[in-house]
Amino acid sequence: MTGSGDGDLSPVRILRAAIQAGIDPLPVLARFRVAQERFHAAYARQNPVSCERGCSSCCTQMVFDLASAEVEDIGQHLRRNGRAVQLLGPLKQRRDLYDEIHREHPRETGEFIDDWIERVARAFWARSVPCVFLDGDGGCSIYEHRPQSCRRFLVHGPAEFCTADQADHPERQAKMVEPGEQDEVDELLQVLGLRIAFDPEDDRMDHALVRWLENRSAD
Repeated sequence: MTGSGDGDLSPVRILRAAIQAGIDPLPVLARFRVAQERFHAAYARQNPVSCERGCSSCCTQMVFDLASAEVEDIGQHLRRNGRAVQLLGPLKQRRDLYDEIHREHPRETGEFIDDWIERVARAFWARSVPCVFLDGDGGCSIYEHRPQSCRRFLVHGPAEFCTADQADHPERQAKMVEPGEQDEVDELLQVLGLRIAFDPEDDRMDHALVRWLENRSAD
């Protein structure tokens, strides 16, 4: 990319330009995230946001919609920091619990698939099983590498309503704040990941990372 630098480009334009140029996806993902942080900071200056370090009730949910570039980025980060072996077991336990809950809540006759997925996700959230990346202070130990699904939702209203049993409280508003249309960002991230020779086969974080750690951690 040429010109006056990424600081003058929107997050979406950074992705588009990199895809057109065929650039290595992981450095591009990092630049996209820096631009997205600027976008979110500007949003937060105009809109009160209750999300802060230690407020981690949302981090007991299953994370969906990971792109392969995000899986690769997190996996490489864990390997560089010597955490791949340490976290494989906890990731498997969380994955297996989700699969168990999924089996316990079969799709009902006439139920829309999105409603079914949401129902299963709520049942998992109600178990309050923390993300394996939460540290002892409720912070994210992979914060700079957290996936898009952990970045795009900002909560307005009291943080005490950010639990599974209060998720529908009228004072809690979880808003998706994207630097473009959601589908556009998701599609660009998926295209960016086509340059990575790994298919996670599942867009749920715990499931995808188990597959990466079992197949790629020793590469």
